[in-house]
Amino acid sequence: MISLNNKDNNYYINKFLPPIVSASTGLLAGYGIYSSAYHFSDFFFSNADIEKLNNPDRAKKAYNLAFLNSKVKEKGAKLFFVPLAKGKNDAEKMQDIKNIVSNIDEFPKEEEIIRSIYPENETFYSKLCDKIENLLRKNPNNKRLQHLADKLFGSDDIENTLHNINDYIALKFADNALFSTSTNSILVPDSKINTPFFHELGHGINYNLKKGGKFLSNLSRINYDLAILLGVSAILLPSQKDKEKKNKPIEFLQNNAGKLAFLATTPLLLEEGLASIRGLKAAKPYLDKIDYKKFKTSYFNAFMGYFTNACFVAGAAFAGLKIKNLIMDKMKEKLQKPLFSKEKRSTHGTHCGN
Repeated sequence: MISLNNKDNNYYINKFLPPIVSASTGLLAGYGIYSSAYHFSDFFFSNADIEKLNNPDRAKKAYNLAFLNSKVKEKGAKLFFVPLAKGKNDAEKMQDIKNIVSNIDEFPKEEEIIRSIYPENETFYSKLCDKIENLLRKNPNNKRLQHLADKLFGSDDIENTLHNINDYIALKFADNALFSTSTNSILVPDSKINTPFFHELGHGINYNLKKGGKFLSNLSRINYDLAILLGVSAILLPSQKDKEKKNKPIEFLQNNAGKLAFLATTPLLLEEGLASIRGLKAAKPYLDKIDYKKFKTSYFNAFMGYFTNACFVAGAAFAGLKIKNLIMDKMKEKLQKPLFSKEKRSTHGTHCGN
């Protein structure tokens, strides 16, 4: 039987328990703060859509005029108005999009569109879809898989659910706008209003006309990943504050975790902010004044969504590390106290006799 007062046991408890518990608590706290960002940023993103323009016909003409006069065309950029998918259900819409993509001359190849929407480094979603599709082919009667696939692919029919992932993305693509760096193209649905068009034109201006624009565009693809990695590393790495010989890089990271995490998001914030500013500048001469203000407000809200996410990522790194250190100190303080009092317990008995 192992004694609770065994020195070896106390040594291992003091050495391993505080770091494990404190790091786990710090990670959970950081994740809680980071996940809260979506609720706050969604408020801004949901207010970014313009539901009604004062002069939609003038706005649609402004798409072409802003594109032609921005000089991106001279650099090889292309503008495609993609007809919206027609059909009563997802299967009909998918077939319509497939026909659209295959019939338009000089339209970027379908696989190129998919690659630009879904870069090779962002493979989690595609792998998940492929895995579910393969499992569903092997087990077509599995109700749970059918339900999951229906949610992911948006189809109620098992046969329609087993479509190629490219068709699904192409279908969803027709509801949005995009600047594709791989094809140097702005792709926009052929609708009366498309809120992000001028912002996407701004991405095209950044990429084609501005010094360092391509580098910044590629760097912004890091998104929040590097910031999250820095925060998690700061929490998981051993604390340097009580060590006689400190590891300087780790100490610097832990002393500046929040600042470094925010700094890692700046390429994305710069790219998104400049895209909106330059896109609006290109659009201003051709837009109705009221509509220009609507686009300006829309893009400001969208940027605030990105900025809020960046702040929460940085805050998660900072707070997670602070909570880790606090838990570590409290646990060490508790564990240094003896488990049992050293004072001898006095036993009071009842004595018989004189």
